[in-house]
Amino acid sequence: MKVAKTLPWSAETSGTKTAKGKSTEERVWAAVQGESGRPVSALLKELLSHETTRAGKVTKMEITPHEDRNFLARQSVRFEVDPMPFVSVDWTETWAFSLLSGRASEPREILGSYEKVDGTSHIEHLCGNFLITRARPSKSRIYIYEEAQATGRSEDDTLNGILTTLKKLQ
Repeated sequence: MKVAKTLPWSAETSGTKTAKGKSTEERVWAAVQGESGRPVSALLKELLSHETTRAGKVTKMEITPHEDRNFLARQSVRFEVDPMPFVSVDWTETWAFSLLSGRASEPREILGSYEKVDGTSHIEHLCGNFLITRARPSKSRIYIYEEAQATGRSEDDTLNGILTTLKKLQ
């Protein structure tokens, strides 16, 4: 998994910030930064359910937790999309959540990383990160980065997807 690129804004700036681009490997990427009126622990709980991060077109989702003392949580998440009758597209992502500061019961900063590890050839590459930092007791700063190489996927598609996730987390 790859941790996000250096972006044109400071982690301390306020308001929603966005960036997008295309790598030399023809992978599209996007990043967003914003704030949430919720504590880190509540955001972690929501991310672990994957209801916030799953695409609206996903028809089936299966989460398998894995015991791993190196992480707050580690999961395999299988997604299925049925774009038309008798056609199913599925893939599996590995997710891992690390505690960067604080305690497991009261995290101050977490890093969630994910990567596609199996499934459809229509998604050749997909990975990303969520960095969530406590700004104040009940407010958090959220940074999301995603890169993809997938059939028909544009920079705008990637940016719009993570912007939608950011709005759900706010």
